[in-house]
Amino acid sequence: MTSERVFIGFGANLHGPAGAPADTIAAAGALLHRRGVHLVRRSSLFAADPWGGVRQPVFVNGVWEVRTAHPPARLLTILLAVEKQLGRRRRVRWGPRVLDLDLLAYGHRAGRWGGVAPLQLPHPRLAQRAFVLLPLAQLAPCVRLGAGGGMNVAQAAGRLRPSARLTTRRMP
Repeated sequence: MTSERVFIGFGANLHGPAGAPADTIAAAGALLHRRGVHLVRRSSLFAADPWGGVRQPVFVNGVWEVRTAHPPARLLTILLAVEKQLGRRRRVRWGPRVLDLDLLAYGHRAGRWGGVAPLQLPHPRLAQRAFVLLPLAQLAPCVRLGAGGGMNVAQAAGRLRPSARLTTRRMP
């Protein structure tokens, strides 16, 4: 079975069973590794102001480049299981969370998949989210954001509004 180059966005802004957000993110990486999702590189961590109208702490965000042989729908199932295992409870849309894992891009695949949760690749809101684009640009600036030769990550990051850049800051 061949492995694919995959990008997973991660974020957290609450303490959970594994500890502070950075500890939870590290624990998620270890759990994914045990399930056949192998970390290649990690972006810098970014602090991102929450949005969506729910009062909550600042998020710690970033992106992993991984290799895996799991097909997209199976990988999404694994991501959801790791979120749950580390304490994620889906209560409020865009609300605070112990862990959020998003499948951003999977090889050169584009399209929709069924399964436990509907899946569209690349992630449909990727181009509007500084907290994903900026870390992804560190790892894969040339990855295309849509089918048919759409703009790449670096171009999308360059088009972010200045206010979006202010709400997402690289952490020391």
